[in-house]
Amino acid sequence: EQEPYDMELRLIDDDGERRWVRSRGSPETVDGEVVRMRGSVQDITDRKQRQAVLKALHRVAPAIQTEDTVEEVCKQTVEAAADILEMDLCTIMTREGEWLVPRATSSETLPDGSRPMRIDQGLAGKTYQTAESNVVNDTEEVDDVDKAKESYRSGLSVPIGDQGVFQAVSTETGAFDDEDVEFAELLLSHTESALDRLDRERELERQNDRLEEFAGIVSHDLRNPLNVAEGRLEMAMESDEPQEHLEAVARSQDRMETLIEELLALARAGETIGSLEPVELAAVARRAWEASSSCSKTCSGTPSSTARRALGHTLPRTPSSTVPRAVSLRLTIRVPAGAT
Repeated sequence: EQEPYDMELRLIDDDGERRWVRSRGSPETVDGEVVRMRGSVQDITDRKQRQAVLKALHRVAPAIQTEDTVEEVCKQTVEAAADILEMDLCTIMTREGEWLVPRATSSETLPDGSRPMRIDQGLAGKTYQTAESNVVNDTEEVDDVDKAKESYRSGLSVPIGDQGVFQAVSTETGAFDDEDVEFAELLLSHTESALDRLDRERELERQNDRLEEFAGIVSHDLRNPLNVAEGRLEMAMESDEPQEHLEAVARSQDRMETLIEELLALARAGETIGSLEPVELAAVARRAWEASSSCSKTCSGTPSSTARRALGHTLPRTPSSTVPRAVSLRLTIRVPAGAT
């Protein structure tokens, strides 16, 4: 057809290996006849393999990022590393306190081929501390490797953000290169994203639990002075001298308003309640029981607990729900017969 061509072909070489080549050419014509072809043939096997790896990593990313547990995320990652990147001996170690603990290991890893390590121990510790990937071409020439097995001769270590470290090893020297680092970092970026998401979900669940508990506390503590006010109003309506009861209703209303204002201020601040300070529990108890003047009470004891500073003003009005359970306080309450 006397037209230039550019095509990619898959061939089998003399050793029986499949190779990819790119063939380009253009014809030279004389008097409308093709007299020769000019062109080139280029081996593009490496490029094709790179494209295949990138496509495979792209396909596995959604599976990793949608797993519901840390164990499954790590399992999916090491399986992808073994199947796609041909890193048959690999493991993921996540941080637990001051340790990096194996969470998933490839199926071909040797028995006891991965073990817990301190966050500053060996190649894993170095990678975690520096947040940089490391390649060891020959473990016999490096002092700070701390191999789990003597048969390991080269290794690759990649950080997973603050979550932990990915480790791949080989029984041969020089088994890993810059492209291996690049592919591993790409794979583990999805792992880090998935683990960070699970952390956020767990924290959100804890916050929701605390919010639900807090809502119950607020409901209880607002209902307390409201019940007192309702009871005093009934007594006022039946009494020839209602003033005392009406004053108690006013005090209950003041307590409710103050509590609401302080809770709103706390909510608007949006801060975590975490700061603690000593509390006079006897004083707290006295303040709490002011809502019921029909009760006589005696309080004795010494401060032996702490309360959240952010609720410092609210606590005396809500002791039944916000005072920590582990207290040492002798409290005697005497309630006259018929009192509510």
